[in-house]
Amino acid sequence: MRREPDAPNVIISAISDDGLHFERDPGVRIAKETERESSNVYAPDVIRLGDGSFRMYYAGVSVEIVGGVFTAVSEDGLSWSKDPIVCVDLGGPLDSRLLSEPCVIGLGDGRYRMFYEAVDKDRNFRVLSATSR
Repeated sequence: MRREPDAPNVIISAISDDGLHFERDPGVRIAKETERESSNVYAPDVIRLGDGSFRMYYAGVSVEIVGGVFTAVSEDGLSWSKDPIVCVDLGGPLDSRLLSEPCVIGLGDGRYRMFYEAVDKDRNFRVLSATSR
């Protein structure tokens, strides 16, 4: 996919009846609205919660802070409310330089595990995981 210069770098959505042919939904699902998301929001992963609503995990970056996983919730998959607290933040020895690309799975016991891309101070890339309580 070719990225246009000065593209807005937002998260959009599309819908399909067969899972093969998609039509873009009008509007933006997640926009760059906070300082931590000032450069880009990307890599969404959406799960359906037990009550039928949705939770999206996505990466956000700014010039000063390269990475973080954020979350938002939606009743319909189109209108999203962001959680103001960072879900997974930079700072550990294995993810001090970059943190992005979240992917979440249910564990069957009510908990969730997130896999994500991480880069340390020496620029070593790896996949890490974190488990909810």
